[in-house]
Amino acid sequence: MNRKSPQGFTLLEVMLSLILMTMFAAVGTRLFTESMRIWKQSSDRQDDLARFDQAIAMFRADVWKATSLESNSSSQLICRSSADHQVKWSVADDGSLLRTESNGSETPAERSWTGMGRGVTLTVKGNTAEFVPSVDSVPIRLRAETLMLMEDGR
Repeated sequence: MNRKSPQGFTLLEVMLSLILMTMFAAVGTRLFTESMRIWKQSSDRQDDLARFDQAIAMFRADVWKATSLESNSSSQLICRSSADHQVKWSVADDGSLLRTESNGSETPAERSWTGMGRGVTLTVKGNTAEFVPSVDSVPIRLRAETLMLMEDGR
């Protein structure tokens, strides 16, 4: 007698394949969502670094051309380049870094970097301004060219 083998899948085989596909789909979904989260975080971090670089470039330019530097507190620094021109850098209560430029009688121009001022201290030591981004970080020390030339007697 010739006996034919069954032509299909058993219920157990179908259930096992469904369980495996569900597990692969769950792992794939988790992997996709984590990679999207990391991509978003790295994009935000890159934007923050670009904003920080822009703020430091402006700070560097203000300090470089200053004829006097003064700091009333650790959250404020004033760079004067002439009698009627000054730039005030300050850290606001909400953690924003503020730059206010005034030219005598003109309305002061203000620029702000939201969230960039948290933990920042601004100090002056002689002809050097220090921008310390946070408590544990290395200070960014910038010298005023005009003040250095005045010290050298040029």
